[in-house]
Amino acid sequence: MAVMVLLTTTSFMIDAHYCGDSLVDISILNQVQNCGMNTDSNSMPCKDGFNKSDCCKDIQVISEGQNEAQISVFDLTLQQQIMLVAFVLLEDDLFIGLDKNIVPFKNYRPPLLEKDIQKTQEVYII
Repeated sequence: MAVMVLLTTTSFMIDAHYCGDSLVDISILNQVQNCGMNTDSNSMPCKDGFNKSDCCKDIQVISEGQNEAQISVFDLTLQQQIMLVAFVLLEDDLFIGLDKNIVPFKNYRPPLLEKDIQKTQEVYII
């Protein structure tokens, strides 16, 4: 749940620089590096004789997170509150004392066998 809240409230920006149809650079946190065709004059030719304004472009994808997380509050009636408290207390009391590993047959020995039953019945475990 904490990861989901973190992802929905985080803002980030992805920058991409294209020269023609090819992707030159992509960046998540910093500015992208251009292909070198970004000069002040638009008369400098790019690939295949196009102007800079025709072939180079920057694309920004901005994902803005939520400014404040909404906390949902449960509106419980008095009966539901009493039931919830009783359930939590009874569940806690049910498992008290089960931490010990109790073995009920620890003090008893197995019965003595007069004859080997598997051998008399000719049953062999393979």
